[in-house]
Amino acid sequence: MKNEFNCTVAEVRDLGQTWKLDIPCWTLDIVARACKGAKVLNYALLSVMVGMMSLSMSTMAAPIDPARSQALLKTLSTPDAAFYDKARACQQAGEFGTVELVPSLAALLSDEKLSAYARSGLENISDPSAAAALRNALGSLKGDLLAGVINSLGVIRDEKAVPALQKLAADTKNGVSKDALLALGKIADESACKTLLQALKSGSKESRAHAASGCLLAAQYKMEVGGSAEARKLYEAVNVADIPAVFKAGAVRGMIAARSSEGPAFLVQQLISSDAEVRKAARLAAQDFCDKAVVAALCNALNTEAAEKQDFIDEALQSLYFKRMITGKRFQDWEGDTKNSFRMKKDAIVAGNLKEKIPQNEFLATTREYTNFILRAESKLLGECNAGIQFRTQRIPNHHEVKGYQADMSTGKDGGYWGKLYDESRRKKLLGESLNRPAMVKSLKPDDWNQYEIRCEGKRIQLFVNGIKTLDYTEADAAIPQFGIIAVQIHSGPPSQAWYRNIQIVELP
Repeated sequence: MKNEFNCTVAEVRDLGQTWKLDIPCWTLDIVARACKGAKVLNYALLSVMVGMMSLSMSTMAAPIDPARSQALLKTLSTPDAAFYDKARACQQAGEFGTVELVPSLAALLSDEKLSAYARSGLENISDPSAAAALRNALGSLKGDLLAGVINSLGVIRDEKAVPALQKLAADTKNGVSKDALLALGKIADESACKTLLQALKSGSKESRAHAASGCLLAAQYKMEVGGSAEARKLYEAVNVADIPAVFKAGAVRGMIAARSSEGPAFLVQQLISSDAEVRKAARLAAQDFCDKAVVAALCNALNTEAAEKQDFIDEALQSLYFKRMITGKRFQDWEGDTKNSFRMKKDAIVAGNLKEKIPQNEFLATTREYTNFILRAESKLLGECNAGIQFRTQRIPNHHEVKGYQADMSTGKDGGYWGKLYDESRRKKLLGESLNRPAMVKSLKPDDWNQYEIRCEGKRIQLFVNGIKTLDYTEADAAIPQFGIIAVQIHSGPPSQAWYRNIQIVELP
């Protein structure tokens, strides 16, 4: 449920301990995804309690009505007034009331049933006496009533309450240390932020988590009022703190926003960090940044980063951005001879057959075109088979053939055509020079699955088989289209089958 901070109250279990944490609403999606990835992150989001409490209306100006204020005062001052009438009077006090109502509302802060309503009224009376009434109640209340008043001081961002809140935050045995840290995050002045950063650095495990929430709230407010430099300092502190990954994910997200145009490059550096916890947090945050700039930065990293970073880049691309091109057992968004030449079996495309001769080349093609992308697929060849994956290809009108680039494959000696680039029905020849041929041949698994990867960036085409680069070709002919359909092939010839599965793609700018 949402509390006075516009936070979601959630229970988080970490290493056998259950905490109630107040998480900023702008990180709610990250928290929910953390729940789905609990096995990876080593903690689980147990429950998000749905329901809404009364939210502050302090930003909405309401006309003060002296006559109505007097009527509300009468209701609040009547000992035997009905609970509903008093609760409604408290709420309306913030909307229409005057400073005269403050003492009556303050007197109800210790009432277990009406305290929340009284606080709602005080939060929305702009006179300083309302904030003073809340501060004065700090010394006389305990438990949930005290926590509620602390929360209200955060809602109204009462800087005068900071010294008292700092003392409450430091006392971890009073039951409201968490609430005080969150209120300090909402107030977010210099002194409050200093306390949060200190608790984040040297507090207990639980205190560090609550201080992280406070820092995220403070940083969010700083961003809203134009203090991006201060926000970055807070986000960076959370990102390096010893806290669960969900908070770091919120920090990474915030740092991306704070860095503006530099955000995508920063996110990529987090995604390929040598620190596993940093990568986890970055992957959570990255789910909110599926724009092409991030994908392009990751792709550039594939071409420029050192070998030890390649697995991290691949991990990020695979978990965040690759999309399956075929799901289930239907050929949705594909076209071809699905009656005789292509069928689905065990989530794989099966092309051809092992009983009869293949009369002509057949292609199962996408119904849309692609330009720049990384495509991955697993292929298995049975029999004396010739096949391939077409890309940047066009159908030849009124013909079964296509024309365009093909990532070739076949059975045969020395790896057959695996890893080679063929220009199907156009120049009708192999293009480019083979790379790392011995290593690629050694990696091939006959009659089993092998992975093909095709990278197309502008005029540059790279092919990989089982992770080994086999070709790096740049098209020199300006007349050759750098866009087109993608298709899988079974070549004419003796009985054979080509199987294709896990066809995935990530499109690049």
